[in-house]
Amino acid sequence: MNVQNADIHINVLGPAELWVRGRRLDLGPAKQRALFVRLLLARGWHVPLEQLLDDLWGCQGARAAHTSVYVYINRLRTLLEPHRKRYGNSQILVLENAGYSLRLPEGAVDAARFKKALPEARLLLERGETAAASEKIDRALGQWRGRAYADAADYPFAAQEIAHLEAMQLEAYELKITAMLEQRQYAEAAASAQWLTSREPLRETAWALLMRSLCLAGRQAEALQQYNHARETFVHALGLEPGAALKGLREMILRHQLVA
Repeated sequence: MNVQNADIHINVLGPAELWVRGRRLDLGPAKQRALFVRLLLARGWHVPLEQLLDDLWGCQGARAAHTSVYVYINRLRTLLEPHRKRYGNSQILVLENAGYSLRLPEGAVDAARFKKALPEARLLLERGETAAASEKIDRALGQWRGRAYADAADYPFAAQEIAHLEAMQLEAYELKITAMLEQRQYAEAAASAQWLTSREPLRETAWALLMRSLCLAGRQAEALQQYNHARETFVHALGLEPGAALKGLREMILRHQLVA
């Protein structure tokens, strides 16, 4: 199988899924799935065997886990390259420098496609191509099926990437609401922003979008009430007042300076 043309699709915006030639394959037990995720997170760079052992089993259990790693690697190779000869070289899950690397076609992983889509959608918005931006954001968000890299959520090696992707997901929701505002879909924008503030009550950008949506929908009093709600939330949770941007938006609403 030529890795450049391999029909491999991997989904990690939720529990890991492996699709090869249109068939979803079972990634096996929890530790094997976590090993697969660890190699995915290396983005093609080789991961030393000792690092895999430490990351997945910890220092205490690493020595006894050598055999498990070899078993899991062989199983994953069989899934990724079902027609590979039993002792043939792998083109995808490669042994090198006493470690392993996972070499995948560009765009094979949904997380990479999601990361690529976000700046593209932002650029479309800046160009005024709102409908195209909204469609791209919808497709990007539609890839999410749960928590990113869910199979490794309890492992420290995945924490940074999970946090990064979740932050990008919030940005995508905010871009979607911004696109709604550009398309004068004020009621829909307000409903989406309300949901977002419920999910992320300490995110000022979400509160600003809610206030803006309500005001543009002709619901100025509600917009000001939401500012008070946001202020109470920040003071109670953080001991801080809202930032300058949110305060400035409140002043604009009070002076009737926010217009469609």
